[in-house]
Amino acid sequence: MANTLLPVHAQDITDTAVVSFKNHCVLARYVDRQYDKLWGQAGAKRGTTINLRYPPQYELRRGNRASPQASVETYFPVTLGEPIGVDMDFTSQELLLTVDDFMNRFVKKGTLPVANGVDSDIAALYKKVPNFSGVPGTVPTSIETYLEATTILARNGAPVEGDEWAMVIDYKSNQKIINALIAQQNPQGAISRQWESARMVSAMGYKWSQDQNIKIHTVGDWTGLTVLANAATAQTGSSIVCDGATAATLKEGDIVTFANTRSIKPNTVPLNGSGESTGELKQFVVTADTDAVGAAITIPISPSIVTTGAYQNVTQGVADNSAVLLFGHANSYSALTSRQNLAFNKGAFVLGMVDLPLPGGMDMSARTTDEDAKVSMRFLRGFDITENTFISRLDLLHVAACPRPEFCVRVVG
Repeated sequence: MANTLLPVHAQDITDTAVVSFKNHCVLARYVDRQYDKLWGQAGAKRGTTINLRYPPQYELRRGNRASPQASVETYFPVTLGEPIGVDMDFTSQELLLTVDDFMNRFVKKGTLPVANGVDSDIAALYKKVPNFSGVPGTVPTSIETYLEATTILARNGAPVEGDEWAMVIDYKSNQKIINALIAQQNPQGAISRQWESARMVSAMGYKWSQDQNIKIHTVGDWTGLTVLANAATAQTGSSIVCDGATAATLKEGDIVTFANTRSIKPNTVPLNGSGESTGELKQFVVTADTDAVGAAITIPISPSIVTTGAYQNVTQGVADNSAVLLFGHANSYSALTSRQNLAFNKGAFVLGMVDLPLPGGMDMSARTTDEDAKVSMRFLRGFDITENTFISRLDLLHVAACPRPEFCVRVVG
């Protein structure tokens, strides 16, 4: 029987693109996907916003006498951005290739930038995360660095139930930790899988993956300076005034701590009292690039410092002359670059993806939505009468956000 060339249809293209996307997107596998339908599968447009609810927090009563507290829910707005995609031209001859040849040569290659784009957007959310373990500029070689991330997650109240913790690291970090663990005694099955794949697998409560899209962060610069808080009374809120910062710079995503401002164990605040200290300094992320003005610098931080009530998160505000540490040291890590590996519970990040409309008048059009993976991709081909060419595009509309940054730890190195 002679070989028959079957024509490539638009639906073939989107079906293959969705499968390829799922195979190549790493971070998207581990984040919260329950909110996709809140945007609505029909008519969602750039700029459409939904508000994710945070559960209320309460103070602890002791004794018989009731003291009702207001149930206040807070909200986190998440807004759809621009579509991402790739644009291609196919000749009539190329569309007459066998389906397998066409998919391997064109569609799968075209999907790779889209998958990397989504992964990259999630990885870039490290700048929202105020927690870190490790040493900037030094790739971790000890499993203790990764275990410290677990400790920080637990200290911040990240849920431990279920199979919802992920550790996504770059390939250099994977190389170092696999090499460091070769001689250690571990379960034979896990070691076999790591040996065969040269990759970390499930270990220490995490699903491990490697991702080329993990970001590199350059720390701000206050080389040789001693930066101190500067206010007559203890400071709270989302900005801290400091001095001793002549010519200093901070970068969005830097992490700072303040002497004696320690974190509170979640949900331990009694009525009209103070929550239990973890004994560890509270970590804060710098929310915008900031330069000193003269010797003064006002550091914008997240989370906001709260010292009373159900949302108390520190033992005390930032006292005058409190030392400010940058990634745990006064100035040792100024201007260093480091990888921003991510250890997180799935609730730290959300990824939303919605169906794009199929306009009329196209030469070819199709959309594939995978309900299980919550992935939707669209393919369009139209004819440009001016240029006498067919123009094709593969599109995806998504949003990535970090509503619970306390449920993530950056393993730096």
